[in-house]
Amino acid sequence: MFRTLISALTPGRTPPARPLPFDLLTEPTVSSLAARPAARIIDSFECIEGIPVPDWGAFSDWLEDLAGEQMRAQAWSEAEQIWLAHLGIALGPSYRLARQGDCLILSCMADRQLTSLFDFIRCKSRQITRLLDGLAGQPEWGHAILIVFADHESYYRYVSRYYPEAGEFGLSAGMQINAGCSHFAMVQDDFSTLEPTIVHEMTHNCLSHLPIPVWLNEGIAVNMEAQLCRSALTDLGPQQMREKHQQFWDEARIQEFWSGQSFRRSDDASLLSYDLARILVARFSADWPRFRAFANAAQADDAGAASANEHLEIALGTAAMAIIDAPKQGGDWHPDPARWPALTEPGGFVLQPHGMWSSR
Repeated sequence: MFRTLISALTPGRTPPARPLPFDLLTEPTVSSLAARPAARIIDSFECIEGIPVPDWGAFSDWLEDLAGEQMRAQAWSEAEQIWLAHLGIALGPSYRLARQGDCLILSCMADRQLTSLFDFIRCKSRQITRLLDGLAGQPEWGHAILIVFADHESYYRYVSRYYPEAGEFGLSAGMQINAGCSHFAMVQDDFSTLEPTIVHEMTHNCLSHLPIPVWLNEGIAVNMEAQLCRSALTDLGPQQMREKHQQFWDEARIQEFWSGQSFRRSDDASLLSYDLARILVARFSADWPRFRAFANAAQADDAGAASANEHLEIALGTAAMAIIDAPKQGGDWHPDPARWPALTEPGGFVLQPHGMWSSR
């Protein structure tokens, strides 16, 4: 021990570096992947504003010709790494692709930051799975993928293609994108700011196998943030929020909530939608076995109304009116899909942005 101490303190001698708790996919590793059959995904890249975008549908069709589930899973995993390596090159030389277990992170983060981030993801993943008992699912293939952009400009350049062409949308801090290859996208920030966003998006990922309505998906994710990160949607007090809810919601606007449209608006509708979803989920999930049955059976096409009637023995419109304390003569607040606009995403994919809110 004494010799080790003297050696460490002797000028001119550098103690051996500790091995990193994750792997960096360096150029030789990527080159070896380029020789694999999965490298055919490069042939289907479309360059959009300098960003390589694979045709995951075409690649999935090619996978069907492979013999055996194991070969298809391996090819998909390799394709994800090849895509992220090319994306990193397109974003700039400061981006690095790191891997730990089944998690991939593309970012500009330093080693210490990456180590903390991997530790955080591993810990929160276990907690989310435990708290979502009977609801959480994990994909059979591929990695958990996190793309951390160095600045907002790069982030919005990347995520803009996943928004509808028309309309105004609120700012976002992160996004779960289920476009062929499910992944999280977010902006690098102070780690304490990043934590709630990661928990929010990880929750979405765990729920992505369920065809649940947007309000239920977002309500669960926001409540998970509050439990695991002690985060809050806004610094407004309960009375102020109650007044905002009462002033905003009516028979027509509540249909935007049930359809999911109000979560994307750039005005107070987004904040109030997330808060209403949070309260509904908090109240319904107090009886977890009944809530679990409800969530597993809920369908987006009716906002979960039929499942709520069966498993919670409550009408969703009645529950929303009670929370907001809407007047009894306020009209019909029950989900009415016939009044919803057509809500489709590019390629039919699901878009669930995690918003940024202000009390102003």
